[in-house]
Amino acid sequence: MQKKYKISVVIPVFNEQDSLRPLIDRLIHVLEPFKPCEIILVNDGSTDGSEAVLESLHNEFVDIVRIIHLRTNCGKSVALQCGFKEVSGELIVMMDADLQDCPEEIPKLITFLEEENLDAVTGWKFDRCDPIHKTLPSSFFNFALRKLSGLEIHDFNCGLKVIRGRMPHWVTDLWTASSFFTDFYPHSWF
Repeated sequence: MQKKYKISVVIPVFNEQDSLRPLIDRLIHVLEPFKPCEIILVNDGSTDGSEAVLESLHNEFVDIVRIIHLRTNCGKSVALQCGFKEVSGELIVMMDADLQDCPEEIPKLITFLEEENLDAVTGWKFDRCDPIHKTLPSSFFNFALRKLSGLEIHDFNCGLKVIRGRMPHWVTDLWTASSFFTDFYPHSWF
């Protein structure tokens, strides 16, 4: 099957009304060399006005921005999976909507993926802007996963990842597995 887009970006959204406009403006600029592309925003039951901002962005960028609305908050993993089911890009970028993932890093990740002929790459939140009750458990989680998996990944839980669209759906499910902890624990430890 011929892919319709070069890049599909999947972004779960939960109560991010203030960050959506700057995020999409930055993404539109960053993705310009990769056209045609699509941005799929999955509204995970937001209650803060994100829905109106999303609809406005879709109306403004109708050829690029697609919106999926979930009626209730189902969690990051479910939101990502809903987005993955709709992608048609050769490459899939997943990222968070809170602006902690820098859209300007996407071309670097894509270049690395293509030059090294990899199927997936992950970002690294080097200067994470979260409180200690999130960063400490996350550090332990990353250490444990490095030891268990043998993979030298600095930040398994970083939301910024690029994967090849040809990868089977079970692989994209694995990439969202670390967000299970975010969904399971009510205080978002990770």
